[in-house]
Amino acid sequence: MISGKILLKTPGTKLHLAVNCLGRNADGKLESPGVGFELGDTASSATCSTWSPRDSTLAWDPKTGATHRHVNRIAGHYLVYLTGRITPDDPSGKVLIYDWQWVELKDDRSKLTVDLTVDPDVLGRVEVTVRNAPQDAPFSFVPLDAKGGLPLPDALGYLSDLHVKLQGVKGVFQRLREGKYRFTLGQAKADVDVKRGATTTVEMSWPAAAVKPPLASR
Repeated sequence: MISGKILLKTPGTKLHLAVNCLGRNADGKLESPGVGFELGDTASSATCSTWSPRDSTLAWDPKTGATHRHVNRIAGHYLVYLTGRITPDDPSGKVLIYDWQWVELKDDRSKLTVDLTVDPDVLGRVEVTVRNAPQDAPFSFVPLDAKGGLPLPDALGYLSDLHVKLQGVKGVFQRLREGKYRFTLGQAKADVDVKRGATTTVEMSWPAAAVKPPLASR
């Protein structure tokens, strides 16, 4: 089981959160049970049972705060990540990823605590400039672990909710928690180190012969 608290460091009066737990099932296939709702509204708890009994639950109590729980997970690597948006303070801007952690369950009986945080002060921004790409080309990205690795190599293609389409010749990724990420566009890929409060710019090519390294953050 993986569970923990969600610490809120944001002035938003209403906050929509969603928490996911990406990992492999007993057949080796990727699954990402996730659940979300608006804190402070009518819901106090919700559970994703699509892959039951591997359920994911998000709960909210005005007095004790928010918690998440992912049960009946087998041994292996997992990406626990938190997305959301602030309303009505930011009705149009989707927060792509507030927080995340890569963890490993050593066996089926393991219990891990993964505390997550919503903190605007640790968020950064990435601008990707692309040459020769079609306007509907989607970027994909995934957080990397502390060593810059990807414990689940096929996670990049699976996380379809973590993507942005081109706006002109640019893809703009707002509000990413500081840390290391891998971006792809077609066959191109670039590993990016997102800094808090900074914008990192990256140049990529379609269909991907070369990728220039990220430019300095500003």
